[in-house]
Amino acid sequence: MSLLPLPADEATRLSYCEQTIAIGLKNFVDVGTALLEIQQHRLYRSTHANFAIYCQERWGMGKGYAYRVMEATKIVGILPVNVGESPALQLNPELPQLSPMGDTSKPLPAPTSERSIRPLSKVPKEKVAETYQRAVEIAGGEAPTAADTEQAVAETRNELANAMGFTTPEEANEAIEPKPSTAMMHAEKAVERLANIEKQDPEWVKAFALVRQFLNDIQTEWEAE
Repeated sequence: MSLLPLPADEATRLSYCEQTIAIGLKNFVDVGTALLEIQQHRLYRSTHANFAIYCQERWGMGKGYAYRVMEATKIVGILPVNVGESPALQLNPELPQLSPMGDTSKPLPAPTSERSIRPLSKVPKEKVAETYQRAVEIAGGEAPTAADTEQAVAETRNELANAMGFTTPEEANEAIEPKPSTAMMHAEKAVERLANIEKQDPEWVKAFALVRQFLNDIQTEWEAE
């Protein structure tokens, strides 16, 4: 794949994000926010064919771990915690915002690791803040461990299952487990595959013309409805 230099403003942005990752590897929120910025704006494109290769070659970070850190960062964005703010790196404003639980003048202690909040992905988003508060209570008011959060998640899921009248764990899991967006799964896979097309391929232009036509046709259908 032929790689092209970034415009000056994006090159500056990439440099800042990479400094944040290099300096703040111990702070998963800063790292996740920087990775989200790089992924969403494809700031890696001047040096790497896709985001997964960038993470592996630039940071020795597997794709799975990178996505877990980014997902954890999104979760932190809806928690009633104080994680501090970087002057140039802000959590995505499009992330869902939930009302903090309890006294908002006294934010809960921020999570200390991606692993400690990973279990929160197993509860509906409207229950994330409440479940994290429960995890903090289990931890005695301190930042919860992964075990604390897992216990809080189990309690929340049991309450939801009982409220829904399920009699078996299997029925409850199927109803409660958050479902990934099929649309986003297919879109991300399509983008990843398109990014791997070599510009030397004689049908490179034709391939992207087909994609543009497909998107134009869908937009026309939506506008007609």
